[in-house]
Amino acid sequence: MSTNVSHEYLNAEKQFEEATSDEQRLIALNEMFRTVPKHKGTENMRAGITLKIKKLKEKIKDTERQAKKKSSQYSIKKGGEAQIVLFGTPNAGKSTLINALTNADLKVAPYAFTTTTPQQGMMSYKKALVQLVELPAIIEGYAEGKVDGRTFLSIARTADALIFVLNGQSMNEDFDLLVRELTKAQIKINKEKPKIKLIRSGYRGINVTGKKFLQMSLAELENFFKSQGIYNASIILEEKADLSKFVEALDKSISYQKVVAIVNSKGKPIDEHKLSELKKKVPVLVFNGKNTDEIKEKMFEMLELILVFTKRPREKVAEKPLALKKGSIVDDLLKEIHKDFDTSFKHALVINKKTGKKIKVGREYEPKNMDIIEIYA
Repeated sequence: MSTNVSHEYLNAEKQFEEATSDEQRLIALNEMFRTVPKHKGTENMRAGITLKIKKLKEKIKDTERQAKKKSSQYSIKKGGEAQIVLFGTPNAGKSTLINALTNADLKVAPYAFTTTTPQQGMMSYKKALVQLVELPAIIEGYAEGKVDGRTFLSIARTADALIFVLNGQSMNEDFDLLVRELTKAQIKINKEKPKIKLIRSGYRGINVTGKKFLQMSLAELENFFKSQGIYNASIILEEKADLSKFVEALDKSISYQKVVAIVNSKGKPIDEHKLSELKKKVPVLVFNGKNTDEIKEKMFEMLELILVFTKRPREKVAEKPLALKKGSIVDDLLKEIHKDFDTSFKHALVINKKTGKKIKVGREYEPKNMDIIEIYA
């Protein structure tokens, strides 16, 4: 008996075949089950999809349990204002770079796999501390679990940024390998999460704000969300979105990370043509053993933080700065200092370090990097 599957079913089947994660496969299978024709000729097909869904859910749960269990063996507690994870192939120079940027004394040797467990050091930048974590060298198959790679990659997923440390003699090949392994682990580099906001709602139906960006019919969108068990929600779109964008937005296994590549020259000349090719793929710095200040500057810049020094009236400026996300306002600063400022705050003065000039500001003022803020309460 003919199944006469619909166009929607074929699209969902294509999504399943092209999926790169179990989470995406599960989303596609749910959509396939929803759109498969309901008649006697499709009974076996529906039963087969149901079984696949059950097995995939069990696999996802088991993978999560195993990853959680293994990651505890190598857990690195976050420290400092932010955490940056360093990746590289064997003998790329990760330990050498961390030693140069911090007070760490990591083992450096001329043979591969010197680092077998995650190592860390604290980098000081304008009196703020940033935690640098070196992961064991990446090889082909890392994302599938070779040398415990899957466990180590779980550390990278929650980092604030990533650094690729590349050998100057094989920089492009090394870069491509790192990208392949991170892609398999559902870590997307220098890309943004789809600008799709989903808010579970008490109102009936799927309500869309920004319909001009919708690249599918509203009925198709509603049916897709119903296949995922979402019946009441508000969807806010800020960019063009087709089915693949919605699948990606719902995929909680994807991590989006900023990456800068640092090429370790190791005292050898670097092929400028190869370097220019690499720069087309990713922001690049060359480490020559002496330019640590430049590298610190770039690493802190990629975190999108600002440093603010606070003071109370008639007291000295705090020795250590507070780190805030770019775009933060004085009100965010107050929450970092003490909850009592929520009601007692009167105003603040922004002090120019060079001239000493003071400007009176309120809660909505957006501090600049290295501002001195005098708080009155």
